[in-house]
Amino acid sequence: MKQAEIYKQFEISWQEPPHTTAGWVGNVASEHPHLYALMRRNGSQVIEGRTRDEMIANARRYIDGLTG
Repeated sequence: MKQAEIYKQFEISWQEPPHTTAGWVGNVASEHPHLYALMRRNGSQVIEGRTRDEMIANARRYIDGLTG
């Protein structure tokens, strides 16, 4: 089941890993043209973490780095 949260107009989305020992992988994306342009590549970024909370924190740090 896909889960998501919005942070500073970016969507952080993820699915629970299939195994408890697997890391968490999230995706940061935005449909807003000016935010999409900040990402410079394809409009999305893969973020990893050992836990869900760590992955979300890493995603928020990435977004904070984009938005200054």
